[in-house]
Amino acid sequence: MSNVLNNIKTTLGNSKKRVTGIFMFAFFMVYAAIASAAPAADTETVSAISNGFEGLKLTALAVVAAIAGIAILLFAAPFAWQYGKKVFKTVAR
Repeated sequence: MSNVLNNIKTTLGNSKKRVTGIFMFAFFMVYAAIASAAPAADTETVSAISNGFEGLKLTALAVVAAIAGIAILLFAAPFAWQYGKKVFKTVAR
C-alpha cells in the first residue's frame, strides 16, 4: 500500500501541469453538466436585459467613434510632420 502511495506522489510531483489540466477539465465538465440541468431562463427577462445592453452598446460605439478621430490625429501628426520635413528637404535640394 505504501508503494502505491509513493508512486502516486511521484507521479503528481513530476507532472503538475498535466494533473492541473485534468482537474480544470473535470471542473468545467461538472460546471457544464450543472448548467445544462438548470431551468430555462425567463424570455421576458432575457429580452429586457438584451434591449438594455443594446442601448449601452450603441452609446459606447458613439463615444469610441468620437474619440477615434482625435486619437488618430494626435498619434499621426508627429509622423506626418517628420515625413513632411523629409519631403521638403528633398524638394529643397
